[in-house]
Amino acid sequence: MKRPFIPIREVILACPNAPIWNAMTPALKRRYFMCYWPDERIRRHVAMLHSFGYNALEVSVVGQMPRNAGQTMDEWVRRVNVQISAARDLGMSLTQFVWGNTISSVEPGFTDPHPIHDWHKSEHRDALHRAWERSARAIGSRVDRLVTHWNDPGGATAGCPECSIRTAVQMHNAILGHFRAANPSIDACFSNWMLYPGNKSYGTGWPGYDGVQSIVGDPAFDKASGVALGIMNCGADGVHLDRCGRLSPADLLLIRDAGRKAAVWAWYTTDMEIQPALHVQTKVLQNYFRSMPPETTDTVVWHTVDDCCSGLNMHNLFVAGRLMQDPSMEAQALLREYAEGFFGASAAPALVRALEAIEHARCRSLRYSLKVGDPHEGLHEEELRADELPADWADEGLAKAGSALKGVASLVLPAGHRAAWPMTLEPQEFLQELVAHLKAVEQMMVFLKAARDARRRNDAAAIASLPVVEYDPAHTAGLERQAYLQHQEALRKECH
Repeated sequence: MKRPFIPIREVILACPNAPIWNAMTPALKRRYFMCYWPDERIRRHVAMLHSFGYNALEVSVVGQMPRNAGQTMDEWVRRVNVQISAARDLGMSLTQFVWGNTISSVEPGFTDPHPIHDWHKSEHRDALHRAWERSARAIGSRVDRLVTHWNDPGGATAGCPECSIRTAVQMHNAILGHFRAANPSIDACFSNWMLYPGNKSYGTGWPGYDGVQSIVGDPAFDKASGVALGIMNCGADGVHLDRCGRLSPADLLLIRDAGRKAAVWAWYTTDMEIQPALHVQTKVLQNYFRSMPPETTDTVVWHTVDDCCSGLNMHNLFVAGRLMQDPSMEAQALLREYAEGFFGASAAPALVRALEAIEHARCRSLRYSLKVGDPHEGLHEEELRADELPADWADEGLAKAGSALKGVASLVLPAGHRAAWPMTLEPQEFLQELVAHLKAVEQMMVFLKAARDARRRNDAAAIASLPVVEYDPAHTAGLERQAYLQHQEALRKECH
């Protein structure tokens, strides 16, 4: 049997951390966010992921999950244990994700809900030890691996002269001590997510960090620990790769030559945490997995993908699960396979056209980014830069959305139709959501096309009376409304 390209294919089970969360109705939250699900649905979701080719889950008991959901930690831990049991029943392995020097809670003396703790202050160090001990006791004995996370949130305490990347290494070792007490055979990785050389990192970063060698070259770093390379595809548009979505062969060889395991912690790849919506990443996934260097096969032990708005982006998880096993497979063919298994052979073409229309609109424009130019410019841009879109992008997008809507709006699946796999969202449920998203895309394309034409004519009156993009609160299709408001504000500034 051919060895899979990625031996351990892992899905991170997480809830989104996004402002739109608060705008969603309780019914929508219960449908798409795992912190509200009954046990049966959690088990069905895990079974779906397993059937898509995943053999591992990544779980977490960081405080952000229950706090966002308005639940107690005990309620969330119980649900995580259901996830773990469902995975174990299917022979899947597990990783636990742990925040390093951040505790997700409102604490005395802090205004930030994700306060950064200073390892060099005894009261902060004690609070960190308590948090790590709680995490280890909660589920540490039931997992195989641990990954520690050091930025976004996290990083050195601002103004601390003693804080450096070695501080993070020391804390990683301390965390591992708590987990080894609960599980002596646990493996561990230090994640470099959002860490960049020269301290050009999100937030404060860690002074002294100059790449992977700053971790594996530190003699204080736990001898058995590996490194999880942080990867994101938020800035990938199906044509260009995200500059942070390129796996470095040099990094892989550094980790291997140090006698350590390499992993990939990928985020913004199959989902978009801060923009809960139906995203289609078919071309992004094809380009990303095919861009991986040859060294990947001999070095990368496990690789994650993200699952935040669970049930909306099942198509991405299916495609990624297959490409992790064999990146030479055609992503578009995999999308068709998914559509046939989900909707049935006769209805599959309509589903494919609908997903392609959404991909053209949302993914190609980086979710309607206001900025255009080099999509890989700068690490500190507040907004992603989209590539200069083709002149007919909006016209083509409107035609695709309109045609796709006609195809799915009248689609009736056969009575009793069941998908080929256990599914989080049944075909009929997904069809209703798909129609809502296509309508939002169509409205946005009408608006953008009219805005483009008004700009060309420098017609202030036309700009003042552009078509409106509405948000239907019965569905998760709020992305276009958010983007529309941003574009409206930009137009107003142009006019003045």
